[in-house]
Amino acid sequence: MIWPATEAWFCHRYSALDWRKSNRPLHGYASDDYLSNTIIGGRNPMCQGPFSRSAVMTYWLQHDICADLGRQDFETHAFGKTIRQQHTTFDKGGKVWSNRGDEGWTVCGDHILPKYGYYSESGKNRSGIVMLDGQRAAFAQSKDSIFVDARPLFDPLEGVSLAADVSSGKYLGKDKFSFTVKWEVKEAVTESYKPFLHFDIADKDLDGSETIAFQCGLNLPKVKLQQPGTFETTTTITVPKEVKPGAYAIRFGLYNKSSRLRIAGNNTSTHRIKGGIIAFEKKGSDISSGSYKPESNKDINKLFEYNTEGRTLDFGSIQTDGAFRVLHHGSKSWTLIPLPGSRKFSAAINLKKLGATNSTVKSVTALEPKGDYGKEIEWSQEGDVLSLKLNARAFGYEIRF
Repeated sequence: MIWPATEAWFCHRYSALDWRKSNRPLHGYASDDYLSNTIIGGRNPMCQGPFSRSAVMTYWLQHDICADLGRQDFETHAFGKTIRQQHTTFDKGGKVWSNRGDEGWTVCGDHILPKYGYYSESGKNRSGIVMLDGQRAAFAQSKDSIFVDARPLFDPLEGVSLAADVSSGKYLGKDKFSFTVKWEVKEAVTESYKPFLHFDIADKDLDGSETIAFQCGLNLPKVKLQQPGTFETTTTITVPKEVKPGAYAIRFGLYNKSSRLRIAGNNTSTHRIKGGIIAFEKKGSDISSGSYKPESNKDINKLFEYNTEGRTLDFGSIQTDGAFRVLHHGSKSWTLIPLPGSRKFSAAINLKKLGATNSTVKSVTALEPKGDYGKEIEWSQEGDVLSLKLNARAFGYEIRF
């Protein structure tokens, strides 16, 4: 069982609120740090949810193994070469290896554990965060299901109607800055939303908090949001005289009386887009020098060790560049479910290794497709291997034999 953390402050319970924003996601719920630590004692993990990508990933990765370990008595806790390499055992055969150190640790013959990696087994259940061909990855396997995660790039707000990407910014002189946003209207925004533009104190701008020092108007014509397409806007900001010198984080978005619009992009947990950092010095009440620094998602991708090259990883019975779960019980049909927010991916599934010996696939169909896009499926079978190319625009896919 996974306990959902629904309050915004609660989801950061495992991480320290005063850590640098770029590091906090590495240590909160669904992080490798958190998951590799809780499983040492066979404890059920918490998550931020419900139904987010991270919550579903946590469930698929650790539910079965923790349900098994949770019914066993904890027996031993030992260390490897250092105290950061930890190994625990349970009375009915459950075992966990967890690497908390910087040096890789090879356990059970061939499972290579990176920092915050783990491997656990009990009965027919296996789960781990491991290195595969130099890439951080995760998997879980039980009697009737298998989950594989090649750590691909993904769209956390897939399905939203609006996306934003800041392309440039600069100091113009005379207390003025400007920044340019590329907008993509995927579906017309028909509800009445108003744009907002915040400037947070940069060194206090923790994810989930808002330390707004001043606000300005955002250049975003409403008519531009009412038809699909792309366009650019440039907003010029005049810093108020009373604002103290320092660094300020640009945060913007759209709101109405009840909520903020979810916008795809370099987003915060409070539904604001990151617009970059402005910094300036003053002489008297006037700015004497200023600068603009962009904020990039590429830094986050590197920090999390995502599979940015889209490499195909070999999980034994499945080779893929994606992240999904296969429910392979029964002889008539199986179900493949991508993680929420997945982009298109490929997979080669060895049917024999998952129990479908000498089986012939009759069809692969989308379950709850998102429009016609969800019906785009390419598949073929050669011997025991089913090859798939899916755009992940459906809740799942039924594989019928």
